[in-house]
Amino acid sequence: MAAGVAAWEDHREAFEDAPFGHLYTNPQGRILRANAKFHRWLGEQPGALTSSCFADLLSPGGRIFTETHLWPLLRLSGYIHEVALELMPGVGPSLPVFVSAVEVRDANGRPVFCRIAATRGLHRRVFERELFASKQQAEATAIDLQQRHKELAALHQQLAAEKLRLVELHQEKNRLLGMAAHDLRGPLGAIGSLAELVMDDPASRLSAESREFLTMAHQSSEQMLRLVNDLLDVSKIESGIVRLNRQPTSLPDLVETALPVLRSLAQSKDISVHFQTLGRVPVVNVDRGKVLQVLNNLLTNAIKFSYPGSPVELTMEATGADVVMAVRDRGQGIPQSEIGNCSNRSKPPVSAVQPTNLPTASV
Repeated sequence: MAAGVAAWEDHREAFEDAPFGHLYTNPQGRILRANAKFHRWLGEQPGALTSSCFADLLSPGGRIFTETHLWPLLRLSGYIHEVALELMPGVGPSLPVFVSAVEVRDANGRPVFCRIAATRGLHRRVFERELFASKQQAEATAIDLQQRHKELAALHQQLAAEKLRLVELHQEKNRLLGMAAHDLRGPLGAIGSLAELVMDDPASRLSAESREFLTMAHQSSEQMLRLVNDLLDVSKIESGIVRLNRQPTSLPDLVETALPVLRSLAQSKDISVHFQTLGRVPVVNVDRGKVLQVLNNLLTNAIKFSYPGSPVELTMEATGADVVMAVRDRGQGIPQSEIGNCSNRSKPPVSAVQPTNLPTASV
């Protein structure tokens, strides 16, 4: 029997240092060996429980249960699992434990010894309380998640409503913009037509200066009319893509058509506007209206921010496949903090550029 116990127990240290009460009994319930945990629970010295009867360590109710249920169940099924009992130390209150046991049998099925393990009921209750608290916390977390889900669903509905409202406002903006642009076409067209009518009237007695002013007014009205026509194309506003109307153009000639109006603007500040081509400039494939718009913006800003009496210079030069136009003034200049923004201006999308064999122009 002792040899069987030794064979069952792989390591003595594991038996002695187990975190639960562990003991072996013979088939009649007499203790063959008990580990240190069992001895400490009962306030006994190591080895003192050997040869004691397991039932004698229990409360009166536990003794009765052992004789009427524990041993008969071990004979019948070979094991029991987590039976609640009370150990009775020599000094102090009873010690509630949960006991599990297995009966070891020989090859013929005869019982050889019993292996009993016990865990303290207090530890089990602590674990159950912690488990219950964890369950409550998980349930509270689930309720909180459900509430947050409802809040997110409500926010989603609110965002959807706001998005719909923004779409409606965007459409209303486009409608009003189209109406305003449409209403502007009439007066602008009338200005250009009247200027052209006066200039072409053989009976009109216009001075050279007046005829020059009418020519500039006619050109300005045509440029503004082109801008208004672009505003009327809602698809351009929606997509941000401007289709270019490219055609072979002599850039020096194009610049000369814009200079009279700009020089007239510069005269009020006693500013001179100079234009110079550096070498031969080839014909390029560009949108005349868009190039004029960019040049007018650059030169107008240069005149606006230049000091009175200072010059504004426009140079044009062919460099490889490009034609570069540069505007230089003697004004206050661009603040250092803003220079980075100037170089990062948005450029026309690729879809706005049409293939061509002619050089392109860079401003």
